[in-house]
Order: sequence, then C-alpha cells, then structure tokens
Amino acid sequence: MPPDRMNPTYHSLVDEAPVAHRRRKTQPSSLSPWRCCAWSAAVVALVCGAGIAFFFYKVFEEAYRMAAAPHRVHHANETLLFQGPGIADNESQVVRSFFGANDKGGVERFDLKAAIWAKVDAESEDEKDETWTLLYSEDVLKDVEITAKSLKTTQRVTLSQSLLSRLLDSSKSRLQASFAMLPSSSTPVDPSLDFHTFRSSRNATNFGRDPLNPLAPLFPGPIDSKDLLKRFLGNSAVLQTLLRRSTVRKTNGTDGQSEKEEVVQIVTSSIVTMANDFAVYDSKAFNASLVERNQFRALYCTGDTSSNPACTRSFSTDGHFENLIEFDDSAGGDLSTAKRQGWRYGSFLTTRYGMAGPKDQMRVRGNETDDLSFDWHITWTAASPLRLAVASPFSIAFEASDPDEPDVHEMASSQDFLDVVHSAMGHHVRPDSRPLARVAVRAVGAVAGFLQVPIDAHYWLTRSLSTGISLPFELAYTTLTASDLARDIIKAFIRRASFFDSVLLPTILFLVAASILCSQLNLLCGLVWQWGGPKGLVPVGLERRRPTHSERASRRADAQLDWRLRVLLGVAIAVLLDYGPSLPHILTSSYTPPSNDAAYKLLPRDLLTHNSLLYAIELLAKLSQVHLNYRLHTFAGTHRLSAILVLLHSICDHGPTILTSFFGSWEARPPLYVSDLVAVLPEAVLAWQAVRYSAVKQEEEEEE
Repeated sequence: MPPDRMNPTYHSLVDEAPVAHRRRKTQPSSLSPWRCCAWSAAVVALVCGAGIAFFFYKVFEEAYRMAAAPHRVHHANETLLFQGPGIADNESQVVRSFFGANDKGGVERFDLKAAIWAKVDAESEDEKDETWTLLYSEDVLKDVEITAKSLKTTQRVTLSQSLLSRLLDSSKSRLQASFAMLPSSSTPVDPSLDFHTFRSSRNATNFGRDPLNPLAPLFPGPIDSKDLLKRFLGNSAVLQTLLRRSTVRKTNGTDGQSEKEEVVQIVTSSIVTMANDFAVYDSKAFNASLVERNQFRALYCTGDTSSNPACTRSFSTDGHFENLIEFDDSAGGDLSTAKRQGWRYGSFLTTRYGMAGPKDQMRVRGNETDDLSFDWHITWTAASPLRLAVASPFSIAFEASDPDEPDVHEMASSQDFLDVVHSAMGHHVRPDSRPLARVAVRAVGAVAGFLQVPIDAHYWLTRSLSTGISLPFELAYTTLTASDLARDIIKAFIRRASFFDSVLLPTILFLVAASILCSQLNLLCGLVWQWGGPKGLVPVGLERRRPTHSERASRRADAQLDWRLRVLLGVAIAVLLDYGPSLPHILTSSYTPPSNDAAYKLLPRDLLTHNSLLYAIELLAKLSQVHLNYRLHTFAGTHRLSAILVLLHSICDHGPTILTSFFGSWEARPPLYVSDLVAVLPEAVLAWQAVRYSAVKQEEEEEE
C-alpha cells in the first residue's frame, strides 16, 4: 500500500465550528429599498416628462392650427362646397372669395391700381380744410394671376413744387397712397351679373362717410352710390401714409455735440400683402362676424379711441369679414330665372408689413425750386395666414423700438431689422442681400460669445494651480474689463436708465469679472482661504502657500519672454493706436459714424484712453499665453472649449463683413481694420493649441 494511503491527510468537508457561531453568508439583493425608490422616481419622472412634452406638443399643434386658419370655425361644411357650374341650392348658404379659381366661381386675374392723394389741413380751426386731391392714379400691375407669389414694379412719380410748399408749410398736411385689386381689364366681370345687397364693416372707419381718408381710385369719374360692385372693390382697398415728419439728432463733427433737426420725408417703397386664403365660409357665421366687427369698430375705433390696439386691422381679427356682396344673373329680379347666384367676399389687403426704413425714404428739404420726381417701388405679395401671424410681432416690435430721435447708427440698424423682416416675409426687396443668413451667422457668434462667459468663470473659480498660465497680463486685462463694466453701471445709474435694459447685464458681467479677478489674485499670490461659520461660507483665515515645483517651472518658462519687452510692446501698441497714423481700412463702414459713436468706432484718437490700453493688454495676454503653451507643450489659461468658442465668435462676427459677395452689404456694417485681423491671429493659434496640446492637470505636486 502506498505511504500516502497509509497515513492520509484528513480534510474536513464540513465546518466543525459550533452551530451557534456559524453565520450564513447571503448575497445582497440587487433591488435594495434605495434602488427601488430611485427606479420608481425615474419612472415617475419619465411619465411626467412625457406628459409635459405631450401637453406642449398639443398646445403647439393648436397654436399652429389657429395661426394657419384663424377662422376655421366659420368655414362652411364640406357637404355645401361647390360641385360644378350652375345653380346649386347650397350656394345661398356659403360665401366664396371674389378672387379665386375660375372653376370655383372666382375671378382669376386682377389689376393692381395705385393712387396718391394729398390733403392740406388748416392750421387754425377758423380755416376750412381742403378736400383730398388725386395726384396719381395708375394700374401698376396688369393681368396678374391670383396664384402669383410676388411681383414688383417701379413707377415714376412727380410732385409739383407748389404742392410741396403747401405740404411743408402745414404740419397737418398728409400724403397717402391707396391700393385696390380690380378685375383684370382683359377679362372683365360678366356684365349680365347683377350685384346687390352690399355689406361692409369698414364704411364708418375707412371709406365712404369718413372724411379723414380718401376713396379708392377705381375708375375715372365719381363713383355712383348705386354701383355696389365699385363700392365693394373700393372698400377692399388699403392705405399707406407716404409723408413722414420726424426729429433727427444731428452731430456736430467739431465738438461732438448733437442738435435736433426737424425733417420731412416721402416714403418711396410700398409693399401690399394679400392674405393667400380662399376659404369658403358659412353665410350665417360670416354675416354674424361682419356685424360683430362693425359694431365693435363703431363703438371703440372712432375718434380718440382709434388708437386702441384692438382696433389694429389684422387678418386674425378682421379676416375676410369686411366686405360682402350678393350677385345673380336673374331677369328683372326673378331668382327663378337665374343661372348663377351667390355671395362673395373681398380679398384681405394690408400694408402693415411693408414698413419703410431710412433707405426707403427720400428727404424733402423745402428749398426745391423744381418739381420733385422719385421712383416709387411697389411690391405685391401673397402671404399665408400663418406667415402673417408670425410676422405680426415683428411689425409691432419695429413700431415700438423705432426711436423718436434716431441717430445715424440707429437708422442703419432700423433698416437692417426691416430687411430681415421683409426677407422672412418673402418680399425680397433687395435680392442681392441675404439678411436671414447674415443674422443666423451672427447669432451663432453671439451665442458662442455668451457661452464663453460661464465657461471662463468655471475655469478660474475651480483653478488651484497657476501652472501653465501667464497670469500678469491676464490679471491686468481682467482688471480693466471689470473697471469698464463698473463705469458703465455708474453711468447708467446717473442717466437713470432702465434697470433691465442698461443695468442688469453689465451688473452680471461685472460680478463675473470681479470673481475671476479675485481667483486670479489668489493664484498669483498663492493665497489659501480658510472657511468656517454656518455651512462653511464665512472666511475665517488666510495664509500664503509656497509655489509648487510645476508653478516655479511654469514661471521660469514664462520669463523667457522678457516682461520688459512685453510692457514696451503694449505701450507702443496703445500709443500707435492713439497718436500714430490711421490704420488702413480693409473694408470701410457702410455708413459714416459720428465722432461720438462708440458702437462702431473701435479705436479712439483723442488721447491714451481706456479702449486702446484694453486692446493692447488683451493682445499681449493672448500672445503671452501662446508663448507659454509653446514652451511647455501644454494648454492652459482657459478651457479648450472656450478657446474654440472665442475663435468661432470672431469668425461669425467678421465673416459677414468680409464675405459681402455672399451675404451682401447692410446698412450698419462695421468697418474692418487691420487690428481686427491682428486680434484674430492669436485666437486661431490658441484654438490650434487647444486641440494639439494636452491640458494642464489640477494636481498638487510635492515640494522639492
């Protein structure tokens, strides 16, 4: 027997410890109470989030439906729609568009008639006001299909010198244009049709009995009150004021003082917009809405109450419920002999979205010795109800933000805002420009600039080492920035400006800059704060730590570029900007800014001022950081994302200014200096280093 089998080693298979001392080891449950609560909360949050998302989706869907068809509740039932030519029993129960498809009983082609009226009111109550005088009347667009999208024409208009003198002498004088859509002269309305039972909600407010506004110029000679078709077409017309009086701030170039000047301008651009909607309405609902709107205007929209916002004419409130007419081709009024009959409503026209900017106005100086001639640019366009609803806030915003005494920069900005609105409406008044693309690119740059602020604040407030950072010039730049913001806040309080418009944003930026400045001082001096008190929010002590090995190595690398050379370079840049020759303009500004315009005058030439020092120190701070990154082959001074956002902001800011061949020129386009390109170069290098080099770690190293 083998020895190992004679004396085998005993291995117990069972634990021989007393039963009382044995503990059974169990695996922890994968679904603990805390995990159960967490999963339940996640499910509840998911369900609530889905419910909220569904709620907002339904709200958006309903808002979209209301904007796309604001009068859907008044539409006729589909069973009452036109099924073919001839008399239908349901034609007396529906109301159709006067202009529309021929197979739907409408007029397919139209002429756009435009006219200019003048009226000189008496200055005193003893004198009698003059009546409206027709100065110009012409079919500016002929034989246009109702399915057209946008058409433009230019007419030459001449105003006599005597009329101009009378208009300028009286502050109550008015010059108005009227536009009306008429059936095309090539395809007139069937003369066998008898139009009768004309109703309108505009008689007491715009045409007919109101002497404040002229009648629409339809046909030569006076309009017979019994000619209901002409009255129907006339009451569907729309007006636009062509004479504007305003006060402009004029800057004296010698001392920079501004003075007010009264100016009179003539609008040379008109945009007539038709609601591209040919819905079929229920006749009872249509008549009820027309009567309701007529009563509302009679009560609240006459005399001094006409400034009520609810009286503003819009498609969402007035719609097609303004003019209604009935027709048939019966013989002697016997409807049993009629082959065609029905109700028709007029098209909704408006000039509300044809706001004229400074470029669309011609100044009348009052010393003209000859007749005044100008090109009148008229645009007819069709817009859907949804587009009209979207554009309404922009027209209200333009009227609210239009300054009473604009300067050159405000006028240029106003024109640019209008170009964006017109482009969004599809007017294309300036086909060589792309305002929407320009605004989108500059908006991306603005967002990148704003995102940079919290990212930089996070970097400096969480930094514990100054390794890899060129601190001296960063500290100087932050100090000047904070002082500049503090100065703006003090000026805003002195002027008693609006808190939300002029104080809130500079205050937030000042607090961010001040916190960054404190963090940079702590890093430069090696200060360590000790916190205590309630929740550790009260500073109770301060001590100074020794710099680490990496910080000393970083400062030695930074010192390889002599600080005296950098100071001399900064002073030289500031002196050159203020006292040296003017830097060449790569691209000049699209307008001539006044001497005290701080919006686009980048570099002042009065004395060694704050802006030139700020530019020089910012440039030196970037160059110093580029040099230190190159020496250490690391990236620091900001987050990588922030460096990329800075470059993106500069590209989006200067890109539309440079690429005028694509974006086109605009009125408030700033100039492009050589200094702008010089400032972009270190930003591009920093962005490249952010991608190329590794970031400096935030780890303390052992002392040597």
